[in-house]
This record gives sequence, structure tokens and C-alpha cells, in this order.
Amino acid sequence: PSTEFNGTTALAIGSTFKLWILLALDDKLRTSNGALSWDSKLALRDEGKSLPSGVMQNLASGSEFALREFAGKMISISDNTATDHLLEFVTRDGAVRAQKATGVNAMPKPGFINTRELFAIKILANDAERALLRTGTQRQIDGLLADLRKRPLQLQDAEGWTKPRHLEFEWYATPHQLCRLMTELGARGQWDANSELLKILGENPGIKIDKARWAYAGFKGGSEPGVINLTWLLQKPDRSWHFVTVGVNDPNQALDEGAIVGLAETIVNQLVP
Repeated sequence: PSTEFNGTTALAIGSTFKLWILLALDDKLRTSNGALSWDSKLALRDEGKSLPSGVMQNLASGSEFALREFAGKMISISDNTATDHLLEFVTRDGAVRAQKATGVNAMPKPGFINTRELFAIKILANDAERALLRTGTQRQIDGLLADLRKRPLQLQDAEGWTKPRHLEFEWYATPHQLCRLMTELGARGQWDANSELLKILGENPGIKIDKARWAYAGFKGGSEPGVINLTWLLQKPDRSWHFVTVGVNDPNQALDEGAIVGLAETIVNQLVP
């Protein structure tokens, strides 16, 4: 049995989009004919660094870490620098293929952006540039994104960002598509909580989990002013699997994120049969 409200309505999902990158990473590992593994190393680059959340932006350029480390930080602490490095590694085409496999045919213009581009669009771009990103040709959009990636971006630039800004520039999915995404990740992990994928998803459950009710909780969420998404893959002690997602968008005012997380925690720990 299932219960849903607006299950086919696409909403901005914030950092929950990183699940597509995790799926694309699994695709790349599976198709590498053994050339790549979770232990393969990736080097940090200054041009790939983003703003927090996360910690990798503070590490020295040239430092190498296993793909497992990048993926773990991307999901468990929503590390934006880890995310952008992995997106470049799997390629945007790879991420789009992962989207399509979960029923998402396309992102609104300007397409599948990375986290630094999102910050730059909302903080550094002017109104004319944002208009071009909405309506321009792909060549114009790609050129502007390349320019935005070169502009200096500091943490203090985001200090005044407390109200919703241009929510059309985001990553969008419906609850049904997020369910397909979590289901695909579960299947890739052979529904084994000790698999690499499900260990990564389960490192940070996002809320206090009732261990008597749930034997496993995989989670990814995301937020920015006006956006919150909280998405779980859950297993009961009887080994049955369940899915929960809660998302809210408000383009006009900041959300009470604490209240929404509290509601979601109640849904997960009390209302799911």
C-alpha cells in the first residue's frame, strides 16, 4: 500500500540531486571493465572547488582520495566540492543518462548544473545573464556558464542569502521519480545494507531513526531558502523495503525547515505502517 500527495508534481529538490551522480558513478564503475573501482583515486582541483556544505573545499589542491571517499562525503555531509568533482568525473551526459533511467527526461534550462554554477547564478549573475540562461541557445548558455565558473566566489558572498532566489535554477524531480531513483540504487546494491551503495546512503539517516521500526535507513536531503527535500530508502526488520519523500517549495518566503524535518521524522517513525 502507498500514500501520496502530489506524487507527480515536480519540485526543486536541492542536494537530493546528488543521488543521480551516485547512480552515474555506479554506472561508470560497472562499465569500466575492471579499470575503475571504489578504491580508484581522484585528485582535488582548485577550479572544481565549491562553497560549503562540506569540507573538501578546504583541502589542498592535488590531494587524492578514493572515489568511495568522494561519494561518501557527497551523500553523508552533502559536500559540494566532492559533488562537483564527481560530476566532472562521470560527465554531465552520464548524469543525464542516470536521470533518464529514473524517468526524468530533462532539467529546465540551463540543464544539469553543478553546485558552484548554482551559487554563481544566484549570487554573481545579473538579471540579464539569468534571462539568457532561461531563454538563450545552448551555445550561449554554455558560454555564460563557463564565464560564471571563472568569477571569484567567496563564502561571504552568500551571507545575505536568506530568502528564496530564482527557484527556476535548481534540480527538479517528482516524488515518483525519486522513488524510482532510490529503488534503482537499492537494486544496484542488491538490497544489501553492506553493499557499497547502501553503506554510503546509510551513513547519515538525516533524522533520529526508530531502530525497532527500521533495520536500515538510507537518506539524502537538500535545501536552500525556499526549498527543502528529504528522501529515504528504508528497510523493516522483516526485510521489506519502503520509500518516503517529503518536499516543499515556496518561491516567496523562507521555509521553517525545523518544522518540516520534525514532520518528516514523525512520518518516518510513526505513520509509515
